[in-house]
Amino acid sequence: MRILIIEDEIKSADYLQKGLTESGYQVEVAYNGIDGLLELGADDYLVKPISYAELLARVRTLLRRTPLREPELFRLADLEMDLLRRRVARCGQHIELTNKEFALLHLLLQRQGEVLSRPRIASQVWDMPIPNMSRR
Repeated sequence: MRILIIEDEIKSADYLQKGLTESGYQVEVAYNGIDGLLELGADDYLVKPISYAELLARVRTLLRRTPLREPELFRLADLEMDLLRRRVARCGQHIELTNKEFALLHLLLQRQGEVLSRPRIASQVWDMPIPNMSRR
């Protein structure tokens, strides 16, 4: 489960990211609403001040509502990616990929039609934090 935190206070964002990551969630942080705008379709929000316990309870409630299931097979033209078998083929021919190449292709297939920034790719494929890009 991926969670986007939009928080302009860096210490608060880091605290929430650390707590949710330790609870087993994939967490991305945007330090302003503009950066978080690519993630339209939020399921919930909290107004400050927030309680971490309330945040965690809301996340768990949202997860119980609808089971989110990622497709097991992605197809794009003659390219096929099987997530369960960790196999990629083009025109029926198997393609050997490293783990990072597989993760990058998976991200690109998940986000078809979206423009992905280098920091977002780095955070999701190489587990590198997204740097704060605000001009404070």
